[in-house]
Amino acid sequence: MIKMANEFVNNFISASDIAYTAFRNIEGDVAAQKNAKCIPTGFIEMDKELEGGIYDTDLIVLAGRPYIGITTLALNILNNVACVGQKTVVYFSFGHDKGSLMKRLLGIMAEVNIGHFGEKNNLGEWEWKYLVDAVEAVQKSKIYFFDIPLANLTDLLKNIKFAKENLGAELVIIDNLNLIPQNPKNRQEYSLIADKLKDTILDLRLPVILLAQLKIAYFYDKWDYAYPQIKELNRFGSLLEKSDMITFLYNRSYYTYLEEESNSYEWIIARNKRGVSKTINLFYKHKTCKFKSIPRYTE
Repeated sequence: MIKMANEFVNNFISASDIAYTAFRNIEGDVAAQKNAKCIPTGFIEMDKELEGGIYDTDLIVLAGRPYIGITTLALNILNNVACVGQKTVVYFSFGHDKGSLMKRLLGIMAEVNIGHFGEKNNLGEWEWKYLVDAVEAVQKSKIYFFDIPLANLTDLLKNIKFAKENLGAELVIIDNLNLIPQNPKNRQEYSLIADKLKDTILDLRLPVILLAQLKIAYFYDKWDYAYPQIKELNRFGSLLEKSDMITFLYNRSYYTYLEEESNSYEWIIARNKRGVSKTINLFYKHKTCKFKSIPRYTE
């Protein structure tokens, strides 16, 4: 009987031993986080959920349906991080040329109606002043755009490494996953991208915000109005597992056609490895492409 008991005794571990090991692991995690570089997004409510901002090994997904504004939100983050926060940011674009992106960025910074840019005498004196100030701020910043077609994923990863080692990149934005070189068509190809990208992030300690486009909601339930679901990212393979945060941008007015809702956006945190899932409310000024965080008040 004693012999039989001895055979099984090693299968059981005391909770006190596990607690001590867990405590030491927590100590290590806290110390590592203190030493890690943290970059605020400039959106107060989002930074709270990120525990201060974007950390140097983060892969953050920003997804949304076509024309919902994920590129515009990414440009707002770019402005907050590079122009306000004075960080070096590299923006890889595979769907927009650098000229159109810069036009939107200047509108965001100057808070000037970008629809007036191409119309004669439509910019007032104060708008010209704010626009000149924005141009000067961009010239002093460390923003780099990359919109050159690439042959494959390997070329993209090589350029990300170059940006880190030669430009001093502190944040990379990729716009977007669906248009990454080789145009991935199935879960296996998307998984390869997610795996290689996360490996590069960990190796370089260079965070990435990855934009992803969801499918158009041709048919939707009148009760949920095409509200984005985490399961929609299943087609992107291992992206769900490799990402530190999954977020969606959503605006109900795209489906209700109610003008009073058109400025109210939701930045949905669907999955968060460092915290809880929740929704950040944003206010959007269509004419200037400016997103602003709406503080959440608690009693």
